Amino acid sequence: MLLMMLIIGKELNVTLLMLECQNKTWWRHSFDLLKCVSRMVMLAVLCVLTIVLMAYLLVLIRSF
Repeated sequence: MLLMMLIIGKELNVTLLMLECQNKTWWRHSFDLLKCVSRMVMLAVLCVLTIVLMAYLLVLIRSF
């Protein structure tokens, strides 16, 4: 339950960031967009790492 809430929270965060990126006029704020995209990439990597870690922990718990 907690895991699902965590994942949903992260997905929501990423979606909000994407919306924030789309709102910016990229030709005027190309640097802002770059920062935004890099932040999104960082969040995506963190999200994937979290999911992998949780899956690994589940496998460890199941093996005992």
